[in-house]
Amino acid sequence: MKKIFFKFNQVTLILVITLITTFFFISSNILLTKLLEQPLNIPDDIIQISILALLFIPLISFYFVRFVFKINMLEKEIKTLETHDELTGLLNRHAFYHACEGIHEYSLRNKKTYSLVAVKLGDFDKIRQFHGYEASDKVLATFGRIAKKLTRKSDIIGRTGERTFAFLLPDTNKKQAEEFAIRLRDKTTKLEVIVNHQHIKYTISIGITDNVDKTDLNVEGILNHATKLLNF
Repeated sequence: MKKIFFKFNQVTLILVITLITTFFFISSNILLTKLLEQPLNIPDDIIQISILALLFIPLISFYFVRFVFKINMLEKEIKTLETHDELTGLLNRHAFYHACEGIHEYSLRNKKTYSLVAVKLGDFDKIRQFHGYEASDKVLATFGRIAKKLTRKSDIIGRTGERTFAFLLPDTNKKQAEEFAIRLRDKTTKLEVIVNHQHIKYTISIGITDNVDKTDLNVEGILNHATKLLNF
């Protein structure tokens, strides 16, 4: 029922509520008149009820619909905050590993290859020390946008630490992952972050591995292997 409700926009819902409520009032009035054996004047009764309904129901339903939509929006925001990092918009550490589990199990069963790319932002402590938290936050947010822009819908991206990130690339071998890493590094190093008229550049270290010959490891174990290779 909830999914059906939110398929409509607010104006449509107000109109639907008004029509349904008006029909209900008219039907109730006719039924009550018959039960009480009162004389029934259908045209006049319908006109009076319709006028009253059209005057008051849209106003009442407007506040009701707006309230319900606002609650739904807040629920979505809370749900997003539970699974996503606020600064970068990427999955948080817990949500990242949870999202990777399905692909990992599928790849094991079907002998599919996926790659994991570990990323660590360089000069991060210096940026925070000399330019402040606003600058370091903007660097994180900028990297998050770059990461989402360069990846596919099937890829999973997460912020796994203060300045570390991870990418799971399904159906991707190590060579293809290296090509992706080169694009990511080039895009990152060419982009300047501007904060308070100061141009800030930063570097990234990248470690790459795949799940080949690692059937005894879970996603976290494979990512730890990639992290040890942060010299790409």
